[in-house]
Amino acid sequence: MPRSGLSFAWMFLAAFFSLAAAQQSAVEPPEATPDGEARVLRYPDICNGTVVFVYGGDLWSVPVAGGAATRLTASPGLELSPHFSPDGAWIAFTGEYDGNRDVYVIPAAGGEPKRLTVRQAHYGELRHGYDNYVLGWTPDGKKVLFRSWRASFEAWFERLFTVAADGSAPPELLELPEGGLTDFSPDGGRIAYNRTFRNFRTWKRYVGGLAQDIWTWDFAAKKSARLTDWKGTDTEPVWLGEKIYYNSDQGGRFNIWEMSPDGSGKRQLTFHKDWDVRWLGGGPGGLVYQLGGYLFRLDPATGVESRIPVHAGGDAIAVRPEFRSVDKLVESYNLSSTGKRAVFEARGDIWTVPAEHGEARQLTATSGAREHDPSWSPDGKWVLYLSDESSEDELYLVEPGPTGGQPRQKVRLTSDGAVYRYAPMWSPDSRRVAFSDKSLRLWVLDVASKSLTLADTSTLWEITSYSFSPDSRWLAYSKPVQRDREFSAIFLYDIQNKKVQRVTDGMTNDTQPVFDPEGKYLYFISGRDLNPKLGNFEMSYIYEKTDRVYLLTLQADSLSPLGPRSDEEEKAAAAADEDAGKPAKEEKKDGKAAAEPKTPATRIDLAGLGRRVVALSEEPGNYGGLRAAAGRVFWLSAEQGGGEPSLLCY
Repeated sequence: MPRSGLSFAWMFLAAFFSLAAAQQSAVEPPEATPDGEARVLRYPDICNGTVVFVYGGDLWSVPVAGGAATRLTASPGLELSPHFSPDGAWIAFTGEYDGNRDVYVIPAAGGEPKRLTVRQAHYGELRHGYDNYVLGWTPDGKKVLFRSWRASFEAWFERLFTVAADGSAPPELLELPEGGLTDFSPDGGRIAYNRTFRNFRTWKRYVGGLAQDIWTWDFAAKKSARLTDWKGTDTEPVWLGEKIYYNSDQGGRFNIWEMSPDGSGKRQLTFHKDWDVRWLGGGPGGLVYQLGGYLFRLDPATGVESRIPVHAGGDAIAVRPEFRSVDKLVESYNLSSTGKRAVFEARGDIWTVPAEHGEARQLTATSGAREHDPSWSPDGKWVLYLSDESSEDELYLVEPGPTGGQPRQKVRLTSDGAVYRYAPMWSPDSRRVAFSDKSLRLWVLDVASKSLTLADTSTLWEITSYSFSPDSRWLAYSKPVQRDREFSAIFLYDIQNKKVQRVTDGMTNDTQPVFDPEGKYLYFISGRDLNPKLGNFEMSYIYEKTDRVYLLTLQADSLSPLGPRSDEEEKAAAAADEDAGKPAKEEKKDGKAAAEPKTPATRIDLAGLGRRVVALSEEPGNYGGLRAAAGRVFWLSAEQGGGEPSLLCY
């Protein structure tokens, strides 16, 4: 074959194998879990032909080709972050035994865990990570590397330690001032590490001040070097041979990258688009990681990526159908309009319970879905709730009354759920529902037509407090308006004309607007009392008890209920009317009782509305939970620092 023909053939073969490699690295988790396979497999590590991982809070091992997994631990406490010793004979991990979290080792084939640390663990916020958290081994296999709070003044700056694997010596503090996920170089003279730990936080695509980079530390030179400078997150370093592998969210998803120990030659190895690569581990046999709840292996030399099918034959006690008492698991609740029954969310299902007589009634029974935030329609016909039965948050109606053994009627109101939604609220006429969502939007839903109207959108934070006027035409709500001070202002949405009117100016934090049921006033809570206190040890001011309950008159010609009063003697009562004391005659029309009076329209004079404001509560405090009844308003008062709140009424 001519030289040009050979060149073309080689180019063709190279392109073919490159395409094949790319297809191999594009392996994705199946959409549905294959029968018999386990999912939610975490913290994998690999040594030669075996992978160790965490499943159901216990340690398991499985051949790298997959198959039946072997359970290595069975403690009621949590085991996590297992790491093989360099020779594969031992597994170090963090375990919860004897009421504490400590560093343990166990034979790779299973056996009795051996405790290496004995200091009382710090049980702070989990976002800072676990105390005594195992990170790996020294290359000689004599010591276990772990991260602890024991030498830190606070959780942001946990430090790195090693402890003898045979338990012959206490932990030794490494010289670094702080450390996150870390791995030793093959010769033990350096480490690749994150300076901070935020791997348990739920933030995705984070680019703020806690975004992690990969650094190295040279123990002989006592110098650090920054290897990555991506504005997002570079984490989970694994040092194998002459390469450092790590996880980076460049491109929008966490994927595996490699680089030389000096930071050069950065190259992306995986290209997953639907799921983030998490908990990268490595050792003799390649790299392993979690993706979509499954375990995967990557051969760095060839770029070939494969899923490890795992069959974990546990006892599965928690998945067996059983009877449960749910009275201690109530999370949200509401009353019917008459107060004869209440509706509760308990353990993800909706129930109604009588005030005195009758049965407790289960309205939903969906083990695979979570229903929450139920509310009874004012006309008593429906119970409204949110459910992820369709795998997204949607609004549903269910009939609450007895069905005589027939299937309970259920109506799905929305079908566009792509974001978390907040507690829905009925309008007094039972025709509309207001709710907000995590995308900072406020919606009004027409129940009969199922049509949605966007009332308003925030640019700063969620809209979480809103209230209908008595005639169901107006929606009052508070919306964040100042980023630097996190202040909200009160707004009105005219449902009839689809217009927004701002009520307060945002110079103070105004929240939780509630209409008076008689349509005269709008109540809200505002932080307008500034009484600073100077601390004993810091030259800074503390502001507490800034809230009062305020009232504004909706009609310009209405007198304020707090206007001046004067007690005067009244004239003698006139002679009683001859019909006094007689029962009123019921009006009839065509033989039928007269219809109930229609709710009068709520008149709101928008001009000067924000200036018709007076304070109700006599003392400032820390207030919330505002509710209104005819002639009364209720709220909760909480003391600074916690404690049970008090219920107040004006």
